[in-house]
Amino acid sequence: MVKFAAGGKPGAKKELGLIAITYGNVYVASVAMGARDEHTLKAFLEAEAYDGPSLIIA
Repeated sequence: MVKFAAGGKPGAKKELGLIAITYGNVYVASVAMGARDEHTLKAFLEAEAYDGPSLIIA
């Protein structure tokens, strides 16, 4: 039987976007459900055009 802590894992959550930004050469964008389609499309187009690694957090 597996036991889980009621409060979850102690400690701060890791911010994937902030970690990627520290590398200095990564395009990072964040889009949300229900966001404007134009914003989401712009993020994808910019990520594709970026000359380097891209990260889109959705």
